[in-house]
Amino acid sequence: MFRILTLTSALLSLALASTPLHPTTRLFPSTCTGTVKYAIEFDYHWTPATNPSIDFPTVGPVDGPGFSPLVVAGHNKYWTMWAPGGFANRGPEQVAEGGNPMQILREMNRDRNIYDFGAAEGPVAATGMARMEVGLKGETGQTYVSAMSMIAPSPDWFVGIYNVQLCHKGKWVKELSMGKLVGWDAGSSRDGEQFTDLIDPRRNQRVQIQSLGPAFMPFGTARIYML
Repeated sequence: MFRILTLTSALLSLALASTPLHPTTRLFPSTCTGTVKYAIEFDYHWTPATNPSIDFPTVGPVDGPGFSPLVVAGHNKYWTMWAPGGFANRGPEQVAEGGNPMQILREMNRDRNIYDFGAAEGPVAATGMARMEVGLKGETGQTYVSAMSMIAPSPDWFVGIYNVQLCHKGKWVKELSMGKLVGWDAGSSRDGEQFTDLIDPRRNQRVQIQSLGPAFMPFGTARIYML
């Protein structure tokens, strides 16, 4: 379904000069101070029992269905990885369609609204756990966390969290349960109603990001905690 790619030092050493900070970022700093590091955990529970009304796939990235490498970012309020009702740009779209994080890593590496980012080394089984660490900085308002991972196989579906604020009333949040991980359609195409459906590029018509709906049970749970 997707290729696991090794990140090179050349990619991660690209100059952070293409996207300037939003002009108000320094004028209105966050009330939190200093730098902190958080762990983001996605605890997956995707089985035939959790999605009984949908054909459960038998193929995937880890000897069966699973999830692509988890991609995370620590950022300010002027940057968005993805959001319901929005349109996925090329980076998130490639994650949702094929589990490939390389394009979104390039995009984040060029954007100075992002303080820290990364992608896990490999996929995770349908009942496994993904964990990534990400740093945040209070003085520049880079106090938000977003993350996503492809549901594999699928046409362009994913699980994730977006624009989670971890500075509350001047204090860093120590731990936050994000609850259930519902599935999302990245909107790359109108094609696809089953996990193994493929996108037909001849009918490709981008639509807004939206929930997969009540026919799909949650794929797991998520939590964030300070290290």
